[in-house]
Amino acid sequence: MTDAPTKITPLPLDPRTYDRALSCVHCGLCLPACPTYTQTFHEGDSPRGRIQLMRGLAEGVIEPTESVRKHLDLCLDCRACETACPSGVVYHELIEETRELLNRDVKLTLQGRFMQWIFFHVFIYPTRLKLALLPARLMQKIGLYGLLRRIGLFKLLPAQLRKMEQMLPAHGKVWPARLPKMMPAQNAPGATISSDPKTIVAFFPGCIGSVMFEKVNRQTIELLNACGADVRVPRAQVCCGAIHHHNGHWEPARDFARQNIGALMGTGNTAPTFIATNIAGCGAMLKDYDHLLRDDPQYADRAKLFSSRVRDISEVLAELGLPEMKHPV
Repeated sequence: MTDAPTKITPLPLDPRTYDRALSCVHCGLCLPACPTYTQTFHEGDSPRGRIQLMRGLAEGVIEPTESVRKHLDLCLDCRACETACPSGVVYHELIEETRELLNRDVKLTLQGRFMQWIFFHVFIYPTRLKLALLPARLMQKIGLYGLLRRIGLFKLLPAQLRKMEQMLPAHGKVWPARLPKMMPAQNAPGATISSDPKTIVAFFPGCIGSVMFEKVNRQTIELLNACGADVRVPRAQVCCGAIHHHNGHWEPARDFARQNIGALMGTGNTAPTFIATNIAGCGAMLKDYDHLLRDDPQYADRAKLFSSRVRDISEVLAELGLPEMKHPV
């Protein structure tokens, strides 16, 4: 007598999301675009391989084993596969919803809980991030930080913290100032619509961007002003929600989306022509608010309008037209 097969509990995807998986024809054109596949050359680390895994989980064909979770966790959600896909598979909707389902019963290690706390309670709050970086910035200013790195002290850090330390810019202000709430347009010659008073850009500086790349944000606003746009940086805006959303925590991401829609959209004469950012990850998340809130009766229409106005900085500059450059570029 043989044991009865163990019944597998499926992780059903929203039908609209599941249909995305059915669009994949397994052609393999996504493989060279996937940063994890090009490192491991494992089919489970490719977009089409992960789609098969996610379909298997949704249909109850496979279990969410440690191996399956690892292949899905390795995905960077960079969406490079989407630009390479001839079938137009919207891959990120699949991976993000599957992660949300898997996250419901996940049990993190102590280190995992610590890293999640850093991501969810430090990185997304600029003031807290400034405080966390303050010792490192002070040591950089007095020349001690480079010495500690040369003698290998940072190698004692846990692996994930060590990787984060390696990405810290070598230079930066000890305490970056907040951007002004309003920076008016300049009458720059050559800007296509510099005289149009209705060109308003609501600028999204980002959580980490506003701390580590504050100079880039200021230069972005100066260029927008030179192109003839009034730039507003509403104080009420918050994290875009990408960190939570990519890690399967959808409800906090939705809360952030609602707050940003209220803060950035404005009303009447304050409504922006564009909502702009110079951060690719934040921009992709902001453009996805219509998907994130599609089932929210109070915000679905507002989210769709919001997403339609989101632009990367390069898109805004292309539409406004660059002013005459005073120096060679």
